[in-house]
This record gives sequence, structure tokens and C-alpha cells, in this order.
Amino acid sequence: MLDGMGLHSALQWYVDGFVERSKIAAKLEVPEHRHLLSLETDCWDVHAAIAAGRSDFVLLDVHSPQAYALGHVPTASNLPLNR
Repeated sequence: MLDGMGLHSALQWYVDGFVERSKIAAKLEVPEHRHLLSLETDCWDVHAAIAAGRSDFVLLDVHSPQAYALGHVPTASNLPLNR
């Protein structure tokens, strides 16, 4: 869904579903710097960027430190989800 519709549309869909299910009023407010969140990527984009030697992005690996130690993308930084 995110790939086809974009982040803003996906967030609005989530908020609308929350409002419908919970009957709690909610409004999506997107910050002015929303363009910082507009980039969508996939594994092929990351692979191409790494192969080209680009360093203008941060790649986070959210696996546990144990899983990260077993193998990870060479440029990835480990930031476990459970922290």
C-alpha cells in the first residue's frame, strides 16, 4: 500500500480506520518538513546506492544485536527495535 499510495495517504488511511473503529476523533497533522518523509525506497535502491559508494543516507538494521552480529549489510547501523 505504501509503495502505491505514498506515506501521507497511508497515514491518513490508518487514522481514518482508527477513528472508525474507536469512535475517537483524530486528525492527521503533517509537519511542514514532510518532504523529508516523502522518499520511499526498496532493497534494490539501497543496493545500487551502496554499490555506487553513496553515503548520503543512513541504513538502519533493527534486528537484535545477536542477529546483527550473524550478518548484516556492511554499511548498516544496528538500532534494535526492542530499545
